[in-house]
Amino acid sequence: MNSERILIVEDNKALAKILAKKLQTSLQMQVDTAYSLAEAKLFISAHQYFVTLLDVNLPDAPNGEVIDYALSKKKRVIVLSGNIDKEFRKKMLEKNIIDYVNKEGAGDIEYIIQTIQRLQKNQAHKILVVNDSVVFRNKMKTMLENLFFQVTPVAHGEEALNLFEQNHEFSMVITDYYMPVTNGVELTQQLRKTYKKDELRIIALSGNEDNEINALFLKSGANDYIKKPFSKEEFSCRVNNSIEALENIQTITKYANRDFLTGLYNRRCFYEMMNEYLINAQETGEQFAVAMIDIDHFKHINDTFGHDAGDKSIIALADILRSSTSSFVRCQRVT
Repeated sequence: MNSERILIVEDNKALAKILAKKLQTSLQMQVDTAYSLAEAKLFISAHQYFVTLLDVNLPDAPNGEVIDYALSKKKRVIVLSGNIDKEFRKKMLEKNIIDYVNKEGAGDIEYIIQTIQRLQKNQAHKILVVNDSVVFRNKMKTMLENLFFQVTPVAHGEEALNLFEQNHEFSMVITDYYMPVTNGVELTQQLRKTYKKDELRIIALSGNEDNEINALFLKSGANDYIKKPFSKEEFSCRVNNSIEALENIQTITKYANRDFLTGLYNRRCFYEMMNEYLINAQETGEQFAVAMIDIDHFKHINDTFGHDAGDKSIIALADILRSSTSSFVRCQRVT
């Protein structure tokens, strides 16, 4: 069971129990359930929560007081509500919440599960925000951190490029168009000289009414373009979808270049990189060796102990090779 916890605050006990069971089964996380603001306060004071799912209307908090309380305690909040009024929804989304979800049926529960799974994965991603406005930069940072991303804000394109020379771990760059020194299009063009679209996601932002700016960004290598002003929901969906696309591409590439059982590079990757490696080794005078390794009596292991034991033997040998040799050559930048 995952050590992280989720808090559900919902006065409909039947719905709360169904939701708790679904979340616990799908996410393998501890789920606590409260039916009032008073109970929620006790849970929040006693535990740390990965995320809280909060109903708007409770017997002792009919106007969303539980949401304000949780936010005041620095908790991440997904609002649950049966209220479909647009103005009410807009008012809720103005708060520093993750999402606003209607609690109408099984589809909404599945959406909540998928959202939490996405938030868990987001923790592994670093995003660089490039914008010359301190106010807007901080706003973007808050929204992205609320989605569990690691965020680094900078003021202009040149600063971003300097940072990339030191740090190659960013999954995404979100850049404005108008900036001093190096604008967003120039930044995109420079980054694309080194990083392909399936290696680094770039989302462009602009309030410019000229549609040619949109096309220019996309032609320069941006993965997406968001026109300002935009809603929190649109921004969150576009960022999450872009990160998910990056993960999917990396997974496909990984399976194409690596052995599924051991995680070592496969023959396809060997042929792809070996010619270039040989040329570099000859130019630098580097010494290297190529070896073919066989596991003695491997058929006997399979026949005597079963194929699971044989797989474990292969994995053990792969771990020895991985820990005993240095590997710095990459196939399509996938490590």
